[in-house]
Amino acid sequence: MNPEPIYAALFAKVKDAPGIVYATRRVKLWSDVPEAHQPALIQEQAGIGVQHQGPGFPPKWTLAADLALYVNAGNDQEAVPAITLNNLISAVCAALAPAGDQERQTLNGLVFDCRVNGKIEISEGGSLGPQAVAVIPVEIVTA
Repeated sequence: MNPEPIYAALFAKVKDAPGIVYATRRVKLWSDVPEAHQPALIQEQAGIGVQHQGPGFPPKWTLAADLALYVNAGNDQEAVPAITLNNLISAVCAALAPAGDQERQTLNGLVFDCRVNGKIEISEGGSLGPQAVAVIPVEIVTA
C-alpha cells in the first residue's frame, strides 16, 4: 500500500478551503510562516497503522494526518484571532464532509473513509502573542 496518493488527495480536498491564503505539506512552525501567508494550512503525516484481518483478507490500513491552521492577528489589539480560526476550522471540516448524499468521504474512491477524528487542539493568544493555532486530527481508513 502506497499512502502517497491518499495523502495527496487529502491535501487536494482541504488546501483551497475558504479563507486559506497559503497551504503546504511541508511541515513548518507558525514562526516560519510570514504573517502575509496566514491564514495558513499545514498538512503533516501523523502515522500509519495496519490491522491484519486474517488469511485471505487484505490488511486494513489506517492513516493519520494533522491539519494545522495558523492565524496571525498582527498588531491590531482589538482583533480576535479565534474568530478567524473558528471559521477556518468550519471551512476545513466542510471540505472533508461527504459529497451530496454520500455517507463517507472516500477521497474520490481511494479510501473507505476519511474524517476528522479526535479533539481539535486550539491555542490562541497568550504566550503566542497575536498568533493562534489549531490542529485538526484526521483519520483515514483504507478498506
